[in-house]
Amino acid sequence: MCAAAIAELAERGFDRFSVPDVAQRVGVNKTSIYRRWPTREALVVDALQMTLDRVNAPPRTGSLRGDLCALASAVAAFLASPVGAGVVRVLFADEAADELRKVARAAWQNEASIALSILNDAIVRGELPDAGRASRLLFTLAGAILHRVIVERQAADEDFIKDTVDLLLDGVLRHRPDRA
Repeated sequence: MCAAAIAELAERGFDRFSVPDVAQRVGVNKTSIYRRWPTREALVVDALQMTLDRVNAPPRTGSLRGDLCALASAVAAFLASPVGAGVVRVLFADEAADELRKVARAAWQNEASIALSILNDAIVRGELPDAGRASRLLFTLAGAILHRVIVERQAADEDFIKDTVDLLLDGVLRHRPDRA
């Protein structure tokens, strides 16, 4: 049931999401769904939570560039998946309930905590001077991937990811606070 709800959410968005359409996908009567999930919000919350629990952090490579490329690849794959598309559509939905937005935000916060630990590891290894401005590279990287996958509807392939990470690292690592 949750897989069908995620597929429906990814295809139609939350604003056009309907329990009868989910029921039709799985070949059951809508009352069977309503017995367990009294509202469409409850079904989507459950589906997102169950699916997001299975999302794993990317492996660590031991270098800032490698870790950022692995993270960016994982984010791009997530956004290209039905679950990721569903999360994004919920975040941008005007009609999404607070509980639903909370689940979607939690998914992004989880990614952000993984990303910040990558920066902290790089600082410990001496690859970054500090996390001050460098943390902005995470938002810029996520924004570039979101734009590529969601807006342009293009794959954020390995070349795109490597080029973007290199561009961002070049800017962050060349920055000197004492420059005017």
